[in-house]
Amino acid sequence: MATDTELEKSKFDKKYWSELENSVSQVLGIASHQSKQLPHPARTSQIISHFPASFDTSHASGALRLLIPSAPTGCAMISAVLLLWTVPCVANHILGGFAKRQLQDGAQLACSLPGPPGPPGPPGLPGTPGTVGRMGFPGKDGKDGQDGDKGEHGDEGPQGRTGNPGKPGPKGKAGAIGKAGPRGPKGLKGSPGKSGAPGKKGPKGSRGEAGLPGPCSCGAGRARSAFSVAVSTSYPRERLPIKFDRILMNEGGHYNASSGKFICSIPGIYYFTYDITLANKHLAIGLVHNGQYRIKTFDANTGNHDVASGSTILALKQEDEVWLQIFYSEQNGLFYDPYWTDSLFTGFLIYPDQDYLNEV
Repeated sequence: MATDTELEKSKFDKKYWSELENSVSQVLGIASHQSKQLPHPARTSQIISHFPASFDTSHASGALRLLIPSAPTGCAMISAVLLLWTVPCVANHILGGFAKRQLQDGAQLACSLPGPPGPPGPPGLPGTPGTVGRMGFPGKDGKDGQDGDKGEHGDEGPQGRTGNPGKPGPKGKAGAIGKAGPRGPKGLKGSPGKSGAPGKKGPKGSRGEAGLPGPCSCGAGRARSAFSVAVSTSYPRERLPIKFDRILMNEGGHYNASSGKFICSIPGIYYFTYDITLANKHLAIGLVHNGQYRIKTFDANTGNHDVASGSTILALKQEDEVWLQIFYSEQNGLFYDPYWTDSLFTGFLIYPDQDYLNEV
């Protein structure tokens, strides 16, 4: 932004240039028009009166009286000389006024400069202590100092307490066999060992004497046990006894149709067999004796009806139980059709236990 001095200078220049322009125009017009009518002194006063009051006209008057001719032919000469004289004069006037104003402004600026510093004043009262600042960051570790001189050998200290026992070390190598020691006392009789392999058949011996009469076999006719049963539904549940609820034969009544189990009442040797029709699924069936599978059979479904069968011989005691059940999930393809197929479970006593017959 322009300062106050620059603004005043601009106004000053515009004012004096405007005065110069008006003065020159009037002077030239008067010189041209009045040179024919007025006498020499009058024309000079006429021209000078048109300059502004701020111009110094004391020197211009004499010059104009010498330059203005008495004949009309000198008008052009007067105009040229007047122009040449007027421009330097006015310029000198403008620059002089501007220089004078600059000096005044400079004086004002010089008067507004600060003076030399005064003597220091008395010290003020001490201020209140500030708050405790935050704890600074820890400084960096200093360099390690030099090792000190080796000290003298101290006295031997007291013996420390015994430490905890260490872990046992690895087993060492076997030592050399020592000499046999004295024979010890005879030990207790051990349990009998396993039977050895049968030897070769010896030669036929001589005929022996007649033996005592054998046990009575009068109750052998009463030792009877046999059954044959069939199912009336398809696809039984897995891992449960299959209930063959159609009784074809139940000699002695030892088969329980409600539970699907055969319960032994006459100890002896039994024969069991089954013939199961399957369709639409695989069949995984097994014969169970007291909770243990004795035989298992698996038959895959080929898209047609098929028959799975199995048989075995078991030695049973009284209250032993025998039944059939599915032993694998989703492999219960047992099928029943009342018009053209059956699934059967059969068992019978081959011969009873001799001890049982003796008791009878």
